[in-house]
Amino acid sequence: MTFNSDPRIRVILFCIGLLIVGLSYLTKILSDNFLYNYLDYFKSKFIINVLVGLHWTISVVSACILPDYLTKYNFFKRIFEDSQIWMYLTTLCIFFISLIIVGSILNLTFCHRIIKGNDK
Repeated sequence: MTFNSDPRIRVILFCIGLLIVGLSYLTKILSDNFLYNYLDYFKSKFIINVLVGLHWTISVVSACILPDYLTKYNFFKRIFEDSQIWMYLTTLCIFFISLIIVGSILNLTFCHRIIKGNDK
């Protein structure tokens, strides 16, 4: 098997590598500083595992369902039909957006409970 020496392949592989590094860095920054602050209120490993599993399950399910829902609209349907890569990028973006939104909701919920519990 010979490697094609087309320079576009090197550019594409470099972009894919850059995307992987960027996404892993973004995930690390978000998880260290923001996404999982609600876990600080719990001591039980079981509850922590259940909450993290719920957090990721909601994010993955929404990332799988929402792009198909968007194809009902003509604007997105034309974009997705033109190039399949937009469907994959939309799924990835929805995944990260839902991770942030679900993490924010859980952070606000548990922070509110703690603050409300301390006032009584």
